[in-house]
Amino acid sequence: MNLSVASNILRQINSKLGGDLFNLKFGKELYERTMLIGIDVCHSGPQSIVGFCATVNQTRSQYYSEKIIQKKGQEIVSSPLKDAIKRALGCFAEIHGDYPEHFIIYRDGVGDAMRRQVLLEEVSQLKTAINETYNTAKTKPFVTVIVVNKRITQRFFIEENGILKNPPQGSLID
Repeated sequence: MNLSVASNILRQINSKLGGDLFNLKFGKELYERTMLIGIDVCHSGPQSIVGFCATVNQTRSQYYSEKIIQKKGQEIVSSPLKDAIKRALGCFAEIHGDYPEHFIIYRDGVGDAMRRQVLLEEVSQLKTAINETYNTAKTKPFVTVIVVNKRITQRFFIEENGILKNPPQGSLID
């Protein structure tokens, strides 16, 4: 048995039994009951697949995740997103005894032209899930949305003797 293979199998068993594979230390600015959510859509294959992932524990090392299958080429996530969020909220509440007080959503693969649609359609599904789940709560959670641009145009440059130079084509920082 290869030691690397055995280590990976033990990590998977630990994870399946609810153990943490890692722990991260966060600053006080990140509330104890903050849920990080990641959403991305893959368009290769006969249908588009949405990847949905949400943290459920305080150290953000355990996740609820699922896939949503939708029509080929559809970037905006359809109504099953609301149900996925509600299931993630249920997992979060099982661990914490309460729902998140802050959501940070990372939405990947969205170009400038679709940003407004994401805010209108996907964030409204989150708000609906919150309203249906937090029906007795007096205060609603904070929501932060971070949209990652589809096309990144930023470039890095090298500074030599106070002069900025373009790096050679194909270099690691281009």
